[in-house]
Amino acid sequence: MGVRGQLPSSRPLTTVEVTPGLFRATSIAMNHLDEADAALRRYAAVAVDRYVKACEQDTSDRALAGLVRALWQARLWDHARKQLARLDGHGSVHAELARGMVALGQPDRIWWLGVDSGSAVRDDVAAEAAFSAAIALDPANAEARAGHATALRMAGRLREAREELKSLDDALLATAVVQLELAICAFEDDDLALADEHSRRAMEHEPGSVRAELVLLEIARHTDRGSADVVTQAKSLAARNPVRVVGELYGWVLFDRAKNSADQKQALTEALTVFTKAAPPQGVWPGVVGGRAVVTTKAQKLTSDIVVRALSALGIAEVNKAVAKGGNGITFPAPIVRDGPGWRADVDLPYGVTVADILARPLRHVVQDRQRAT
Repeated sequence: MGVRGQLPSSRPLTTVEVTPGLFRATSIAMNHLDEADAALRRYAAVAVDRYVKACEQDTSDRALAGLVRALWQARLWDHARKQLARLDGHGSVHAELARGMVALGQPDRIWWLGVDSGSAVRDDVAAEAAFSAAIALDPANAEARAGHATALRMAGRLREAREELKSLDDALLATAVVQLELAICAFEDDDLALADEHSRRAMEHEPGSVRAELVLLEIARHTDRGSADVVTQAKSLAARNPVRVVGELYGWVLFDRAKNSADQKQALTEALTVFTKAAPPQGVWPGVVGGRAVVTTKAQKLTSDIVVRALSALGIAEVNKAVAKGGNGITFPAPIVRDGPGWRADVDLPYGVTVADILARPLRHVVQDRQRAT
C-alpha cells in the first residue's frame, strides 16, 4: 500500500506513489553518508568503506565526491582519479570540492601540511578554478571558501589567501575549516601565536576536530621540539584518535625526542614501532616511509652529485637551469664532511636562489620514487 503525496502547485496537479520501502532505503543511504562524512573528518580508514556502501544505495554527487575525497585522503590516488572521472560534467558543489582537492596535489609532505594536499602533481590553476566554481554555486559554503584560500596559499599567494579569509562574514569565520586555514596561513607566516589562537577557535567550533589537534601538535613541535610535554600531547592524541595520519605525526614527535634522549636507541625503537603501525597496506605515505627510513638506515655517504640531484628535484627554475648547464651554477666551497650522525655540505646556490627558496619546497622526489617502485 502506497503513500500518496501531492507535488508542488507550480507543476500540473498530479499524485505520486511512494512506498515505505523507499523511505527506508533513503534513510539508510543518508545514515551511511552521515557516517562516512564523520569518518572522513576523523581521517579514519573506514571512510572509504563507508562511502562505498553509501554509493551502493545513493548515486548523488555527495556520495561519489565523498568517495573521491576519502580515497585521496587514504593516498589511493589512482583510484580517486578514476572515481573523479565519473563526475565529469557534474556541476555540483560536491563535485567541485572533490576536483579542488585532487587538483591541490598528492599529499607528499612529511608533516601535517600534507594531511590533505601536497605538491606532487598539483595544478594551481585547476584548484583555484574548482573552488571558485564551488563558491559561485554556494557562496556560503565554508569548505569552498577555505579551499580557495588553500589553493592561493599553496600557489605562493599567502597574503591574498589571508586577506580573502579575513574578509569573510561572521558566519563563515565561525567555522572550523576557515579557522584552520587561517591557522595554517599564520603558521606559514611564522606567527605561531596567531596560528595557535585560530586552531583553538576551530576546536571551539568543532570539538574533537582531529585536524585542529594536528595543527596544535605541530605548533607545539616547533615551539618546544623534542620535549617530554610534546610527546605527552602526541601520545594522548594518538590514544584518542588511532588513525594513520596521527600515528605519522606521533612518530616524528618521538623521533624529535630521540635526539634529546639519554637512551637514543630505545627512543628510536619506539619511534619505529609507531611508524610501522601507521604504515597502511595500500597507498603511499611519504611521512611514514620517510620516518622509517631515518630511524632504520645508517647515513649514506653524501656526495656532490647526490646534493645536485636533490636540489634539481625541487623544481626551482634557476636551479634547473644551472644543472642543465653542467651544474656550474651549483658549487661547493668546502669539502663534504661528516657531521654527527650525518653529513655536512656547504653549497653556493645559483644567483637569485635563497636558502628560504630551498626550505620552502617539499621533496617531491620522495613520492615520485615510491610511485615508480609500486
